[in-house]
Amino acid sequence: KKVKVILVLRGRQRLHADRGKALLDELAEEFAEYSTVEKNYSAGFSLLLSPKVKKK
Repeated sequence: KKVKVILVLRGRQRLHADRGKALLDELAEEFAEYSTVEKNYSAGFSLLLSPKVKKK
């Protein structure tokens, strides 16, 4: 199963879009042990994470 993370910035939050991008990057780093970033939609601030395949 995949997880799509969407960050919505409203109003004055859009002035700090760089902080939103940094937040998504930090989230991807936190879950790097368990998942890989399949797609990074930078325009809409969303991220698609898929689980890593366990090797037997």
